[in-house]
Amino acid sequence: MSVHLTLSDLAGTELPPLVYAHDHAPALAAPEHLAPVYGGGRKPHFGGRWTSPVTRHTPDGTPSGSAWTDFSRAEMIGDQDYALLTEIFPVPDARVVAIDDLADLRALVAAHPYAIDPLTQGVDWPAVRDAGWDAVYLTAAGKAATAYSTPDLYGWDVETVLWLRPAYTTGRTVPAQN
Repeated sequence: MSVHLTLSDLAGTELPPLVYAHDHAPALAAPEHLAPVYGGGRKPHFGGRWTSPVTRHTPDGTPSGSAWTDFSRAEMIGDQDYALLTEIFPVPDARVVAIDDLADLRALVAAHPYAIDPLTQGVDWPAVRDAGWDAVYLTAAGKAATAYSTPDLYGWDVETVLWLRPAYTTGRTVPAQN
């Protein structure tokens, strides 16, 4: 008996508030500067835009922290490489594949396989993009469910949205705060 796996499709409007953490000129966060993804495996070898949900706001509603900056500061004591946060706003019709559990990851690998080694399968990230997906959303539940699984997303350290295509706009760039 075969199991039919389907990809979980979200619209851009279903994503949480997102920021891109960085240390470069804010203009480089703009969609026109998105580098194409290439390579396969657990993560692309290069490219895309790695964003994460906002975890804190200032009293006026300005983002002040993200899942990534929280992780970075906790795991890499004193790391200031991500001193800036740029707001990321998905376009409403962005096509986002969600990974909320192990079945979602297995469906993505089955749809776009990439051999990491003879025994390990990963994702062919350019094929995901070329199939019309704008982003991949690893939810907090998905991160927990795939942390020690087969296949796995080793290196995706927190809840993340990886943009494969420029289906977003940018907002303010502000300093990240502890």
